[in-house]
Amino acid sequence: MFLLGALSLLFQARRSVEARVLDVLTKVALGGLLIQPFVHIAGGRYWTTAAPMLAVGAFSLLHERALVQEGTPRAPDAVAGANDVAVERWLGRFQVLLSAATAVVVVVLIGAAIL
Repeated sequence: MFLLGALSLLFQARRSVEARVLDVLTKVALGGLLIQPFVHIAGGRYWTTAAPMLAVGAFSLLHERALVQEGTPRAPDAVAGANDVAVERWLGRFQVLLSAATAVVVVVLIGAAIL
């Protein structure tokens, strides 16, 4: 579950606005929890809150992949106007930004481990 949760940080949910919001909130929460040891002296207690968020990310990733494999059509969103389209567009951009930031952190941590 830990690996699936960590892998979910690199992918974006695209099936519905609700899935996108859950994806963004999960990534922001995990980002805040995983940065905490670098900015404050801490023990392993923060993992008790990070583990459920990793599980939410893992199940979200598995659910999205299962829907794609089944060929389930994208759920119709209640997009009524220009504001709703803008929200959907900005959620997508924010998801890509969070995934890119995660990838950069992974590369930096791997580089630091090698050196």
